[in-house]
Amino acid sequence: MPYVHAEDSGRIHFWRRKCVVCGKVWPVKVLFQTKYPDDMTFVKRDVVISKGKTSYASWAEKFPQAAFVASRLPNWPRWARIGFVLLCVAITVVIIYLIK
Repeated sequence: MPYVHAEDSGRIHFWRRKCVVCGKVWPVKVLFQTKYPDDMTFVKRDVVISKGKTSYASWAEKFPQAAFVASRLPNWPRWARIGFVLLCVAITVVIIYLIK
């Protein structure tokens, strides 16, 4: 988690708002504030995206998170991936048409 308790350098679980080391709990309103309390520090970690086992187009690395998603998809041939996307779009269109 990127949130750290400044007093004891303990990790803070974001949804529980609880320090792992000392057990201090922050109120729910902390989640919705733009400025965090003085004893809570936001630490930005560098995210390293490693290429997975799936092959995908090199242009996908230009878009944020595209390589992350594409590297975790099944390693199907291109025709199967395109066919699956078209099938999902067709099913969605049919469902929307039946709802109306």
